[in-house]
Amino acid sequence: FATVTAIIEQQGCTIVDARINTTRDGFVLDTFQLLGGDGDTPLGRELQSELRKKIEAALDREKLSPVKSKMRVTRRQKLFTSVPEVNFYNTPGVNRTVMELRMTDRPGLLSRVASILRQQDVRLHDARINTYGERVEDTFFISTPDGQAIDQGPALDALGAAIADGLQETV
Repeated sequence: FATVTAIIEQQGCTIVDARINTTRDGFVLDTFQLLGGDGDTPLGRELQSELRKKIEAALDREKLSPVKSKMRVTRRQKLFTSVPEVNFYNTPGVNRTVMELRMTDRPGLLSRVASILRQQDVRLHDARINTYGERVEDTFFISTPDGQAIDQGPALDALGAAIADGLQETV
């Protein structure tokens, strides 16, 4: 997910919606709704083809390597920044931790979050990406590498700090 979102953002596209569906046997289907960099224009066939080639090439490698997003925050976006609000909760009987993220949207945000989760050795099962104008309210369903919910306490405190710090440094 981190690799694919970074490639999409490198190509100047805006991710309007993203879904991750993981099957019980470990297969993953990521779906994205994309627009051009202006956030209003549908993608042309040439850009769609270029994205497909780059994503297939990246996923064809035996080991995925991190891809950095090259998109920059505009002057206007810098004026409307907000401190990331990160909340976690666990639902009894479900082996997932829910992470909610609310903040001002900016280029590369989704790939940055996915990259931080990968660095923290957190498994991402599902994501609900919601953008309301300049604001995002994203929900991520995460677990430990072995598929268990992350216990409340030091582990979630450290993850929340890593997310907040990692997103602050990109402002």
